[in-house]
Amino acid sequence: MKIKTIGFGCTKNLGNYQSLRVYMEAELEVEDVDVDVALDTLRTRVAEEVDLGDEYRDLRMEIADKKSELSNLVNSIERLNLDLEIATNKWNNLVEYFAVSHSDIGSFITGVAITPQINFDEIDNDDESDRLLPEF
Repeated sequence: MKIKTIGFGCTKNLGNYQSLRVYMEAELEVEDVDVDVALDTLRTRVAEEVDLGDEYRDLRMEIADKKSELSNLVNSIERLNLDLEIATNKWNNLVEYFAVSHSDIGSFITGVAITPQINFDEIDNDDESDRLLPEF
């Protein structure tokens, strides 16, 4: 979407049922201009015209602080998600180790009865076992 025109306005209560309304528009001529920066410039100009002064400056500082705080919280959540993934992988590895090497402990940890796996490659396939089978 191409944004060609932006605008911002503000109404200030002057008391006695009077108010001052200031609205400014800007036409964006360059395609690469950052719309947020241009809109922030309009806000600043309107605030100066309405004479919001300290009130506007304080609000801008508060918004900047909240944005920074939000960014820090998002980064913390990402780090915690990574820590959780690492801990989950370690837990799964531990459960798998106990399930394979110590089935009784593996059953205790998981709450699921774990039977030792049978390695059929280790079973002796000598000729005597074949003779025990009935012939048809």
